[in-house]
Amino acid sequence: MRPIATGLGEIFMYVVEAKAGARIEHEMPYTPMDLRAVQNWIILLQLRQAPDVTEINTIGGYEKPFHVTPNPAKLLALDLSLADVVEALEASGASLGADYIEHSGEGYLIRVPGFVRDVVGMWNIILARRTG
Repeated sequence: MRPIATGLGEIFMYVVEAKAGARIEHEMPYTPMDLRAVQNWIILLQLRQAPDVTEINTIGGYEKPFHVTPNPAKLLALDLSLADVVEALEASGASLGADYIEHSGEGYLIRVPGFVRDVVGMWNIILARRTG
């Protein structure tokens, strides 16, 4: 590939499909949500490592939703508010672009992805830290 010459650069499109009859662990067929997860957590991560790939945009499918239902009594007992929960969830999902490092004429982009992949990841979000 050549250097990006326009704002659009080189654009390639592809489709993620399951073979006819493919099933997840011999249960249900792949859904658009499953295929979107494969795109986001497998294909996209591998394509980002390819030389000269600068950006990958996913369209279509459905993102897996996570629903959080805090217990108001427990929040009050810990002196936390619903706003504290929202703030912690938003911070955990933020992806940060830190900076770049130049080495031997090449620039390396430093990023901090903050995606929550599953329910276990949500359990590990810290709402508050007090006295260590």
